[in-house]
Amino acid sequence: MSHAKILEALRRAVAELDPNGSLLHNIFTRAQVLLELQGAEYFDEFWALYPTKTAKDVARKSWVRMDGDTYWPAIRKNILWRIRSNDWNPRDLDRRRFIPHASTYLNQRRWTDEMTIERTGAHKDF
Repeated sequence: MSHAKILEALRRAVAELDPNGSLLHNIFTRAQVLLELQGAEYFDEFWALYPTKTAKDVARKSWVRMDGDTYWPAIRKNILWRIRSNDWNPRDLDRRRFIPHASTYLNQRRWTDEMTIERTGAHKDF
């Protein structure tokens, strides 16, 4: 069951018990915080490994929404491959600008992209 469905079911159940909504707000807010924390066990490891540090909160929301913990082994492998293959060299300013924000990487499931080896001389200056 998705987080949104869980929160909606909780809202309906509490609304029946608390028609004026004072209790509902407190319970709903606490449930939302707990659900956001759930599924983010490996996010800090992901964030430490990811080469660009932009929009951490947005990336965390993407991680939770897509259940990043489930995909962590594949994500980790892909990020390490991209860094080692020089695809994402954080010290190379020319290449660094092509590293997507972490949320973009997660939302577009970029870890599922085919991993190819760049041939020497494949890039030419025009």
